[in-house]
Amino acid sequence: MARTINGIGTTFYGKCKFHPDQSFITTKWVVLVYIPIVPLASYRLIEESSSSFEVVEADIPLEIMQVLRIWLFVALLAF
Repeated sequence: MARTINGIGTTFYGKCKFHPDQSFITTKWVVLVYIPIVPLASYRLIEESSSSFEVVEADIPLEIMQVLRIWLFVALLAF
């Protein structure tokens, strides 16, 4: 689902809105040198291992507050 090669590709960043079944909402990003550039979509996932996820819900609106928090974090790291 998300694939990064040498820091370029797509990956998931962020976790919010946790449910009792251990699922959470995360956002799939286009990354360049592992830096999130463009948010693509948000998903509700269950983390099976550090690199394996089960998609619980795929058609959810982009989680704007999560996107803003991640952009703010990246901006603060840049300065």
